[in-house]
Amino acid sequence: MPHYAIAEERRANELRTVDRVCLMRMVGAVLGSIAIAATLKAHGHSYGGLVWVALLLNLALWPPMAWWHARRSVTPLRTERRQWVLEGLFAGFWIAATGLSPVPGTVLACVLLAGRVASGAWRILAGTLLMLVIGLVSGWLMLGRPWWPDLSEAGMRICLFCLFTHIFALSYMLRTQLQQLQARNELLQRQNRTDAGIELPNRRYFESRLVQAHGRFRLYRQVASLLLIDVDHFKEINDRYGHQTGDRILGGVADILRATVRSGDLPARYGGDEFAVLLINANRLAGQYAAERIRRMMAAYIQQDGAVKACTLSIGIAEINTDHVRVQDWVSAADAALYQAKAAGRDRIVVG
Repeated sequence: MPHYAIAEERRANELRTVDRVCLMRMVGAVLGSIAIAATLKAHGHSYGGLVWVALLLNLALWPPMAWWHARRSVTPLRTERRQWVLEGLFAGFWIAATGLSPVPGTVLACVLLAGRVASGAWRILAGTLLMLVIGLVSGWLMLGRPWWPDLSEAGMRICLFCLFTHIFALSYMLRTQLQQLQARNELLQRQNRTDAGIELPNRRYFESRLVQAHGRFRLYRQVASLLLIDVDHFKEINDRYGHQTGDRILGGVADILRATVRSGDLPARYGGDEFAVLLINANRLAGQYAAERIRRMMAAYIQQDGAVKACTLSIGIAEINTDHVRVQDWVSAADAALYQAKAAGRDRIVVG
């Protein structure tokens, strides 16, 4: 992947993170403002209307401003984390404005710090705590050192509702992120074991399944057959008709293998113009029958395509047996059968 594409993907991921943080910031701002308002309603008459205006401005302006600033930044995630630290100053001030009342103070601290802990940004958490203390002390002194340890029952219920709602919202967001991460990991695993050109399993994954089949034979004598398939004269076809025709032929072979094998079998691209099929619970006769079916379907496909009339398949078959001490012995037997098929004139099947 080009360097610029990696940078664009990284920025897109950071912008998605900024959007998620903005959503939780809005939820936290609403819930925190409700908890603050419940306390100010009972004790905040001495402040006058200025604190209420500040609370409304904090609720209405800060979340969209922080989102806008982070998205316009060259480094959105770094800017967002600096804003996390700044929010500690705001939270400290509002804890002081509630007269250090334990319940709303706990709600504000949890709303502020839960996301930092969940993200694992410990340096950001330390900076946020420092700003929280600074905002609390300076706000408490500026507001005349209010002290309201008691809270009405209604105010306490409101604060607890805000706390539980925030926990639920944060848990839901984390669950959604976990599901997205699992889906992405599954996609990466599929890509890691699949040949991107023709959407068949690649050689590395196929060989891991061969090892499993070999182990089952040694333990339980479960029979299996290996087919190695080569597209005859593929290089000449590529040179004469072009790479697009060659790619179309490889895609056609892949489609034929997918349509031919059973659900428990495994077709794969073994490398270049060579394919492989692992047939589970199939002896050499079953393998030969499957190979004949593949050749017939390939002949029908070439007649329908019309671009290449002389494209055929050579197939070597090896049934696993006690002489195959190693997996490589089994593969070598199928490879030797394939070599015999090509040496005998191609367009044929040889059972090893």
